[in-house]
Amino acid sequence: MTASRDLPSLTTVNQTINGGFPLLRFPAGLEHFFEAETAERRNRDLARRGFLSLILFDLFLFADMVVTPDVFATAVLLRLAVVTPIGLALIMVTLRLGPRVWLREAMVVVAATLAATTTLLLMLLSTAQFRQAEHYAVILVVLFATIVQRARFPYAILACAICFGLHAWMLRDVTNYPGELELLSNMIFAGAVLMALVAAYSLERESRLTYLITLRERRLNNELTNLSRHDPLTGLANRRLLDTRLAEFETKARGERDLTVLLFDVDHFKLYNDSAGHQAGDVCLKRLAGLMRAELAERADMIFRYGGEEFLVLLPDVALADAVMIAERIRRSVELAAIPHPSLQKAAGIVTVSVGAAAARPGHGLSAHEIIAGADAALYAAKRNGRNQVWPPFLSARHAEVITIAGRQAQTGG
Repeated sequence: MTASRDLPSLTTVNQTINGGFPLLRFPAGLEHFFEAETAERRNRDLARRGFLSLILFDLFLFADMVVTPDVFATAVLLRLAVVTPIGLALIMVTLRLGPRVWLREAMVVVAATLAATTTLLLMLLSTAQFRQAEHYAVILVVLFATIVQRARFPYAILACAICFGLHAWMLRDVTNYPGELELLSNMIFAGAVLMALVAAYSLERESRLTYLITLRERRLNNELTNLSRHDPLTGLANRRLLDTRLAEFETKARGERDLTVLLFDVDHFKLYNDSAGHQAGDVCLKRLAGLMRAELAERADMIFRYGGEEFLVLLPDVALADAVMIAERIRRSVELAAIPHPSLQKAAGIVTVSVGAAAARPGHGLSAHEIIAGADAALYAAKRNGRNQVWPPFLSARHAEVITIAGRQAQTGG
Protein backbone atom coordinates (compact mmCIF):
# COMPACT_ATOMS: atom_id res chain seq x y z
CA MET A 1 0.00 0.00 0.00
CA THR A 2 1.17 3.46 -0.90
CA ALA A 3 2.45 5.55 2.00
CA SER A 4 0.03 8.23 3.15
CA ARG A 5 2.41 11.08 2.35
CA ASP A 6 2.55 9.86 -1.30
CA LEU A 7 -1.22 9.94 -1.84
CA PRO A 8 -2.59 12.69 -4.08
CA SER A 9 -3.95 15.65 -2.16
CA LEU A 10 -7.57 15.68 -1.04
CA THR A 11 -8.09 18.90 -3.01
CA THR A 12 -6.93 17.26 -6.25
CA VAL A 13 -9.16 14.24 -5.70
CA ASN A 14 -12.24 16.35 -4.87
CA GLN A 15 -11.69 18.66 -7.84
CA THR A 16 -11.41 15.67 -10.15
CA ILE A 17 -14.63 14.13 -8.77
CA ASN A 18 -16.50 17.43 -9.08
CA GLY A 19 -15.15 18.01 -12.60
CA GLY A 20 -16.55 14.69 -13.78
CA PHE A 21 -13.50 13.82 -15.99
CA PRO A 22 -15.64 13.59 -19.17
CA LEU A 23 -12.62 12.54 -21.25
CA LEU A 24 -12.01 9.61 -18.87
CA ARG A 25 -8.60 10.91 -17.88
CA PHE A 26 -7.42 12.41 -14.59
CA PRO A 27 -4.94 15.28 -14.19
CA ALA A 28 -1.43 14.10 -15.09
CA GLY A 29 -0.14 13.39 -11.57
CA LEU A 30 -3.33 11.65 -10.47
CA GLU A 31 -3.51 9.65 -13.71
CA HIS A 32 0.05 8.42 -13.18
CA PHE A 33 -0.79 7.46 -9.59
CA PHE A 34 -3.97 5.68 -10.72
CA GLU A 35 -2.13 3.63 -13.33
CA ALA A 36 0.69 2.78 -10.90
CA GLU A 37 -1.76 1.51 -8.29
CA THR A 38 -4.06 -0.41 -10.61
CA ALA A 39 -1.60 -1.76 -13.21
CA GLU A 40 -0.86 -5.08 -11.52
CA ARG A 41 -4.50 -5.97 -11.01
CA ARG A 42 -5.37 -4.75 -14.51
CA ASN A 43 -2.70 -7.03 -15.99
CA ARG A 44 -4.00 -10.04 -14.06
CA ASP A 45 -7.58 -9.36 -15.15
CA LEU A 46 -6.58 -8.95 -18.79
CA ALA A 47 -4.64 -12.22 -18.74
CA ARG A 48 -7.41 -14.20 -17.04
CA ARG A 49 -10.21 -12.87 -19.24
CA GLY A 50 -8.02 -13.16 -22.32
CA PHE A 51 -7.39 -16.82 -21.65
CA LEU A 52 -11.11 -17.56 -21.22
CA SER A 53 -11.93 -15.62 -24.38
CA LEU A 54 -9.27 -17.56 -26.28
CA ILE A 55 -10.92 -20.83 -25.25
CA LEU A 56 -14.29 -19.52 -26.48
CA PHE A 57 -12.66 -18.40 -29.74
CA ASP A 58 -11.29 -21.90 -30.34
CA LEU A 59 -14.62 -23.55 -29.45
CA PHE A 60 -16.10 -21.81 -32.48
CA LEU A 61 -14.38 -24.55 -34.52
CA PHE A 62 -17.59 -26.54 -33.95
CA ALA A 63 -19.56 -23.75 -35.66
CA ASP A 64 -16.98 -23.63 -38.46
CA MET A 65 -17.38 -27.37 -39.00
CA VAL A 66 -21.15 -26.95 -39.47
CA VAL A 67 -21.45 -23.57 -41.21
CA THR A 68 -18.29 -23.53 -43.38
CA PRO A 69 -17.21 -27.17 -43.66
CA ASP A 70 -15.35 -26.53 -46.92
CA VAL A 71 -12.72 -24.36 -45.15
CA PHE A 72 -12.66 -26.27 -41.87
CA ALA A 73 -8.99 -27.22 -42.29
CA THR A 74 -8.14 -23.54 -42.80
CA ALA A 75 -10.20 -22.70 -39.70
CA VAL A 76 -8.21 -25.19 -37.63
CA LEU A 77 -4.95 -23.73 -38.93
CA LEU A 78 -5.92 -20.10 -38.31
CA ARG A 79 -7.49 -20.62 -34.90
CA LEU A 80 -5.11 -23.15 -33.35
CA ALA A 81 -1.82 -22.53 -35.16
CA VAL A 82 -1.91 -18.75 -35.68
CA VAL A 83 -4.29 -16.85 -33.41
CA THR A 84 -4.00 -19.08 -30.31
CA PRO A 85 -0.16 -18.92 -30.06
CA ILE A 86 -0.25 -15.14 -30.62
CA GLY A 87 -2.97 -14.79 -27.97
CA LEU A 88 -1.01 -16.88 -25.47
CA ALA A 89 2.09 -14.78 -26.18
CA LEU A 90 0.13 -11.58 -25.49
CA ILE A 91 -1.17 -13.07 -22.24
CA MET A 92 2.36 -14.00 -21.11
CA VAL A 93 3.69 -10.54 -21.98
CA THR A 94 0.90 -8.98 -19.93
CA LEU A 95 1.56 -11.21 -16.92
CA ARG A 96 5.35 -11.33 -16.92
CA LEU A 97 6.49 -7.97 -18.26
CA GLY A 98 3.77 -5.62 -17.04
CA PRO A 99 3.87 -3.50 -20.24
CA ARG A 100 3.30 0.25 -20.36
CA VAL A 101 -0.29 1.47 -20.51
CA TRP A 102 -0.33 2.19 -24.25
CA LEU A 103 1.18 -1.19 -25.12
CA ARG A 104 -1.08 -3.08 -22.72
CA GLU A 105 -4.23 -1.52 -24.17
CA ALA A 106 -2.94 -1.79 -27.75
CA MET A 107 -2.60 -5.55 -27.25
CA VAL A 108 -6.36 -5.71 -26.68
CA VAL A 109 -6.83 -3.98 -30.05
CA VAL A 110 -4.44 -6.45 -31.70
CA ALA A 111 -6.31 -9.43 -30.21
CA ALA A 112 -9.66 -8.06 -31.37
CA THR A 113 -8.31 -7.41 -34.87
CA LEU A 114 -6.95 -10.94 -35.17
CA ALA A 115 -10.22 -12.50 -34.00
CA ALA A 116 -12.36 -10.38 -36.33
CA THR A 117 -10.05 -10.95 -39.32
CA THR A 118 -10.05 -14.72 -38.79
CA THR A 119 -13.83 -14.94 -38.60
CA LEU A 120 -14.47 -12.74 -41.64
CA LEU A 121 -11.72 -14.37 -43.68
CA LEU A 122 -13.30 -17.79 -43.21
CA MET A 123 -16.61 -16.34 -44.41
CA LEU A 124 -14.90 -14.83 -47.45
CA LEU A 125 -13.03 -18.01 -48.38
CA SER A 126 -16.02 -20.34 -48.00
CA THR A 127 -18.58 -21.15 -50.65
CA ALA A 128 -20.94 -22.92 -48.26
CA GLN A 129 -24.64 -22.00 -48.30
CA PHE A 130 -24.76 -20.40 -44.85
CA ARG A 131 -21.29 -18.81 -44.84
CA GLN A 132 -22.75 -15.29 -44.44
CA ALA A 133 -23.83 -16.14 -40.88
CA GLU A 134 -20.16 -16.07 -39.80
CA HIS A 135 -20.09 -12.26 -39.75
CA TYR A 136 -22.44 -12.13 -36.74
CA ALA A 137 -19.65 -13.59 -34.62
CA VAL A 138 -17.71 -10.33 -35.01
CA ILE A 139 -20.19 -8.72 -32.63
CA LEU A 140 -18.71 -10.98 -29.96
CA VAL A 141 -15.29 -9.57 -30.80
CA VAL A 142 -16.64 -6.06 -30.17
CA LEU A 143 -18.04 -7.19 -26.82
CA PHE A 144 -14.69 -8.82 -26.03
CA ALA A 145 -12.81 -5.53 -26.49
CA THR A 146 -15.32 -3.20 -24.84
CA ILE A 147 -17.12 -5.16 -22.13
CA VAL A 148 -14.95 -8.17 -21.31
CA GLN A 149 -11.44 -6.68 -21.52
CA ARG A 150 -12.69 -3.11 -20.95
CA ALA A 151 -10.01 -1.53 -23.08
CA ARG A 152 -9.38 2.11 -22.14
CA PHE A 153 -11.97 4.09 -24.06
CA PRO A 154 -9.75 5.51 -26.85
CA TYR A 155 -8.49 1.98 -27.53
CA ALA A 156 -12.04 0.61 -27.40
CA ILE A 157 -13.02 3.13 -30.10
CA LEU A 158 -10.03 2.04 -32.20
CA ALA A 159 -10.88 -1.67 -31.83
CA CYS A 160 -14.51 -1.06 -32.76
CA ALA A 161 -13.57 1.08 -35.76
CA ILE A 162 -11.26 -1.64 -37.07
CA CYS A 163 -13.89 -4.34 -36.57
CA PHE A 164 -16.57 -2.25 -38.30
CA GLY A 165 -14.23 -1.46 -41.20
CA LEU A 166 -13.29 -5.10 -41.66
CA HIS A 167 -16.96 -6.13 -41.42
CA ALA A 168 -18.13 -3.64 -44.05
CA TRP A 169 -15.20 -4.32 -46.38
CA MET A 170 -15.35 -8.12 -46.34
CA LEU A 171 -19.14 -8.28 -46.47
CA ARG A 172 -19.00 -6.41 -49.78
CA ASP A 173 -16.80 -9.15 -51.26
CA VAL A 174 -19.10 -12.04 -50.34
CA THR A 175 -20.60 -13.36 -53.54
CA ASN A 176 -24.35 -13.53 -53.99
CA TYR A 177 -25.03 -11.47 -50.85
CA PRO A 178 -27.98 -9.10 -51.48
CA GLY A 179 -27.27 -5.41 -51.11
CA GLU A 180 -30.31 -4.95 -48.89
CA LEU A 181 -29.01 -7.57 -46.43
CA GLU A 182 -25.55 -6.01 -46.56
CA LEU A 183 -27.00 -2.63 -45.56
CA LEU A 184 -29.09 -4.17 -42.79
CA SER A 185 -26.12 -6.18 -41.48
CA ASN A 186 -23.89 -3.11 -41.38
CA MET A 187 -26.57 -1.07 -39.61
CA ILE A 188 -27.10 -3.80 -37.04
CA PHE A 189 -23.34 -4.05 -36.55
CA ALA A 190 -22.99 -0.26 -36.24
CA GLY A 191 -25.76 -0.21 -33.65
CA ALA A 192 -24.06 -2.98 -31.67
CA VAL A 193 -20.78 -1.03 -31.82
CA LEU A 194 -22.40 2.20 -30.59
CA MET A 195 -24.18 0.46 -27.71
CA ALA A 196 -21.00 -1.37 -26.75
CA LEU A 197 -19.06 1.91 -26.71
CA VAL A 198 -21.71 3.59 -24.56
CA ALA A 199 -21.47 0.69 -22.13
CA ALA A 200 -17.66 0.82 -22.22
CA TYR A 201 -17.67 4.56 -21.47
CA SER A 202 -20.06 4.09 -18.55
CA LEU A 203 -18.10 1.16 -17.13
CA GLU A 204 -14.78 2.97 -17.24
CA ARG A 205 -16.24 6.16 -15.78
CA GLU A 206 -17.88 4.26 -12.92
CA SER A 207 -14.67 2.32 -12.30
CA ARG A 208 -12.64 5.52 -12.16
CA LEU A 209 -15.20 7.26 -9.96
CA THR A 210 -15.20 4.32 -7.54
CA TYR A 211 -11.40 4.52 -7.43
CA LEU A 212 -11.50 8.26 -6.65
CA ILE A 213 -14.07 7.80 -3.89
CA THR A 214 -11.97 5.01 -2.37
CA LEU A 215 -8.86 7.16 -2.68
CA ARG A 216 -10.61 10.04 -0.94
CA GLU A 217 -11.63 7.75 1.93
CA ARG A 218 -8.04 6.49 2.23
CA ARG A 219 -6.76 10.07 2.29
CA LEU A 220 -9.27 11.09 4.97
CA ASN A 221 -8.45 8.03 7.07
CA ASN A 222 -4.74 8.74 6.76
CA GLU A 223 -5.25 12.34 7.78
CA LEU A 224 -7.30 11.26 10.80
CA THR A 225 -4.61 8.74 11.72
CA ASN A 226 -1.96 11.40 11.26
CA LEU A 227 -3.87 13.80 13.50
CA SER A 228 -4.23 11.14 16.18
CA ARG A 229 -0.47 10.49 16.13
CA HIS A 230 0.82 14.04 15.97
CA ASP A 231 0.75 16.97 18.33
CA PRO A 232 -1.60 19.62 16.89
CA LEU A 233 0.49 22.51 18.23
CA THR A 234 4.00 21.63 17.04
CA GLY A 235 3.22 19.07 14.38
CA LEU A 236 5.67 16.66 16.01
CA ALA A 237 4.81 13.05 16.72
CA ASN A 238 3.02 12.52 20.03
CA ARG A 239 3.22 9.97 22.85
CA ARG A 240 0.87 7.58 21.04
CA LEU A 241 3.17 7.34 18.03
CA LEU A 242 6.18 7.14 20.35
CA ASP A 243 4.75 4.01 21.98
CA THR A 244 4.17 2.51 18.53
CA ARG A 245 7.73 3.27 17.40
CA LEU A 246 9.21 1.85 20.61
CA ALA A 247 7.19 -1.36 20.27
CA GLU A 248 8.30 -1.71 16.63
CA PHE A 249 11.93 -1.16 17.59
CA GLU A 250 11.86 -3.70 20.40
CA THR A 251 10.17 -6.26 18.12
CA LYS A 252 12.63 -5.82 15.26
CA ALA A 253 15.78 -5.27 17.30
CA ARG A 254 15.38 -8.32 19.57
CA GLY A 255 18.29 -7.20 21.71
CA GLU A 256 20.64 -6.73 18.76
CA ARG A 257 20.52 -2.94 18.27
CA ASP A 258 21.39 -0.01 20.52
CA LEU A 259 18.91 2.78 21.25
CA THR A 260 19.86 6.26 22.43
CA VAL A 261 17.27 8.64 23.86
CA LEU A 262 17.54 12.42 24.20
CA LEU A 263 15.08 14.15 26.49
CA PHE A 264 14.78 17.95 26.22
CA ASP A 265 13.10 20.29 28.70
CA VAL A 266 12.57 24.04 28.27
CA ASP A 267 14.19 25.81 31.23
CA HIS A 268 11.85 27.87 33.42
CA PHE A 269 8.97 27.41 31.02
CA LYS A 270 6.30 27.82 33.71
CA LEU A 271 7.70 31.27 34.42
CA TYR A 272 7.62 32.00 30.69
CA ASN A 273 3.90 31.13 30.51
CA ASP A 274 3.12 33.07 33.68
CA SER A 275 4.85 36.18 32.36
CA ALA A 276 4.15 36.15 28.61
CA GLY A 277 0.93 34.14 28.55
CA HIS A 278 0.06 30.75 27.15
CA GLN A 279 -0.29 31.96 23.57
CA ALA A 280 3.28 33.26 23.62
CA GLY A 281 4.30 29.97 25.22
CA ASP A 282 2.72 28.08 22.33
CA VAL A 283 4.62 30.24 19.84
CA CYS A 284 7.83 29.50 21.72
CA LEU A 285 7.23 25.73 21.59
CA LYS A 286 6.55 25.94 17.85
CA ARG A 287 9.85 27.75 17.31
CA LEU A 288 11.72 25.18 19.35
CA ALA A 289 10.11 22.36 17.37
CA GLY A 290 11.21 24.09 14.16
CA LEU A 291 14.78 24.41 15.41
CA MET A 292 14.88 20.73 16.31
CA ARG A 293 13.55 19.74 12.89
CA ALA A 294 16.21 21.89 11.22
CA GLU A 295 19.01 20.24 13.21
CA LEU A 296 17.62 16.72 12.73
CA ALA A 297 16.41 17.02 9.14
CA GLU A 298 17.00 13.36 8.29
CA ARG A 299 15.58 12.17 11.61
CA ALA A 300 12.69 14.63 11.95
CA ASP A 301 10.21 11.76 12.23
CA MET A 302 12.03 10.64 15.39
CA ILE A 303 11.25 13.86 17.31
CA PHE A 304 8.30 13.62 19.72
CA ARG A 305 6.50 16.06 21.95
CA TYR A 306 6.81 14.12 25.19
CA GLY A 307 5.03 16.47 27.59
CA GLY A 308 4.04 20.09 28.01
CA GLU A 309 7.51 21.54 27.45
CA GLU A 310 9.40 18.29 26.98
CA PHE A 311 10.66 16.88 23.69
CA LEU A 312 12.10 13.43 23.11
CA VAL A 313 14.37 12.22 20.31
CA LEU A 314 14.94 8.55 19.44
CA LEU A 315 18.31 7.75 17.89
CA PRO A 316 18.54 4.05 16.96
CA ASP A 317 22.06 2.77 16.25
CA VAL A 318 23.67 6.04 17.40
CA ALA A 319 26.43 5.85 20.02
CA LEU A 320 25.92 7.77 23.25
CA ALA A 321 28.88 10.08 22.60
CA ASP A 322 27.58 10.95 19.15
CA ALA A 323 24.09 11.51 20.54
CA VAL A 324 25.49 13.91 23.14
CA MET A 325 27.15 15.87 20.34
CA ILE A 326 23.79 16.04 18.51
CA ALA A 327 22.08 17.19 21.71
CA GLU A 328 24.74 19.84 22.25
CA ARG A 329 24.26 21.11 18.69
CA ILE A 330 20.51 21.46 19.27
CA ARG A 331 21.03 23.10 22.66
CA ARG A 332 23.41 25.58 21.06
CA SER A 333 21.00 26.37 18.21
CA VAL A 334 18.27 27.18 20.75
CA GLU A 335 20.68 29.44 22.61
CA LEU A 336 21.74 31.22 19.41
CA ALA A 337 18.09 31.74 18.44
CA ALA A 338 17.95 34.12 21.45
CA ILE A 339 14.23 33.76 22.07
CA PRO A 340 13.48 36.37 24.78
CA HIS A 341 12.46 35.04 28.18
CA PRO A 342 10.56 37.83 29.96
CA SER A 343 11.10 36.42 33.48
CA LEU A 344 14.86 35.89 33.33
CA GLN A 345 17.48 38.58 33.79
CA LYS A 346 20.53 36.35 33.82
CA ALA A 347 21.89 34.66 30.69
CA ALA A 348 20.63 37.67 28.69
CA GLY A 349 17.07 36.60 29.47
CA ILE A 350 16.71 34.04 26.67
CA VAL A 351 15.01 30.66 26.38
CA THR A 352 17.32 27.68 26.89
CA VAL A 353 16.92 23.91 27.12
CA SER A 354 18.38 21.20 29.32
CA VAL A 355 19.01 17.77 27.86
CA GLY A 356 19.39 14.29 29.32
CA ALA A 357 20.84 11.41 27.29
CA ALA A 358 20.81 7.66 27.86
CA ALA A 359 21.70 4.65 25.71
CA ALA A 360 21.32 0.90 26.01
CA ARG A 361 20.32 -2.18 24.08
CA PRO A 362 16.65 -3.08 24.68
CA GLY A 363 16.08 -6.72 25.44
CA HIS A 364 17.16 -9.27 28.03
CA GLY A 365 14.84 -7.71 30.60
CA LEU A 366 15.56 -4.06 29.69
CA SER A 367 12.78 -2.12 27.97
CA ALA A 368 12.93 1.02 25.86
CA HIS A 369 10.85 2.81 28.48
CA GLU A 370 13.59 2.11 31.01
CA ILE A 371 16.07 3.82 28.68
CA ILE A 372 13.73 6.82 28.63
CA ALA A 373 13.71 6.73 32.43
CA GLY A 374 17.50 6.87 32.31
CA ALA A 375 17.36 9.91 30.02
CA ASP A 376 14.87 11.50 32.43
CA ALA A 377 17.29 10.97 35.33
CA ALA A 378 20.09 12.53 33.26
CA LEU A 379 17.81 15.49 32.47
CA TYR A 380 17.26 16.18 36.15
CA ALA A 381 21.00 15.99 36.67
CA ALA A 382 21.43 18.66 33.98
CA LYS A 383 18.90 20.86 35.76
CA ARG A 384 20.55 20.36 39.16
CA ASN A 385 23.87 21.36 37.66
CA GLY A 386 22.61 24.73 36.41
CA ARG A 387 20.40 24.05 33.35
CA ASN A 388 21.16 24.99 29.73
CA GLN A 389 23.41 21.95 29.33
CA VAL A 390 23.54 18.34 28.19
CA TRP A 391 24.00 15.53 30.69
CA PRO A 392 26.17 13.59 30.63
CA PRO A 393 28.67 16.07 29.17
CA PHE A 394 30.64 15.07 26.08
CA LEU A 395 33.75 13.77 27.91
CA SER A 396 31.64 11.82 30.39
CA ALA A 397 29.60 10.35 27.55
CA ARG A 398 32.73 9.20 25.73
CA HIS A 399 34.04 7.71 28.96
CA ALA A 400 30.71 5.95 29.60
CA GLU A 401 30.78 4.49 26.11
CA VAL A 402 34.25 3.05 26.62
CA ILE A 403 33.12 1.43 29.86
CA THR A 404 30.02 0.01 28.15
CA ILE A 405 32.04 -1.50 25.30
CA ALA A 406 34.54 -3.01 27.77
CA GLY A 407 31.68 -4.51 29.74
CA ARG A 408 30.17 -6.12 26.65
CA GLN A 409 33.50 -7.57 25.63
CA ALA A 410 33.97 -9.03 29.08
CA GLN A 411 30.52 -10.65 28.95
CA THR A 412 31.19 -12.20 25.55
CA GLY A 413 34.78 -13.16 26.31
CA GLY A 414 36.03 -10.80 23.52
